[in-house]
Amino acid sequence: VVCVHHALFGVSGHEGRCYKFWTTFSECMMNTDDPAQCMPKREDYLECLHHRKEYLRHNMVQLARKEKMEKDAEQMKEDLW
Repeated sequence: VVCVHHALFGVSGHEGRCYKFWTTFSECMMNTDDPAQCMPKREDYLECLHHRKEYLRHNMVQLARKEKMEKDAEQMKEDLW
């Protein structure tokens, strides 16, 4: 039985974009007695797959930008009247 991991191949059939993260994490897990040591590598792999931290950061920047624009608009409104 051959098990092909979903990170191995990309859409075009070449090496998947997250394959290097997967191999790093996998090697760490094979060579440690304490899986907690591999958590940073696991987080890197999962971030590559799902981009959760990237999306969170993007949303935070967008929210801050929106709040600044609203504050600036309110200030301009006060200055004009």
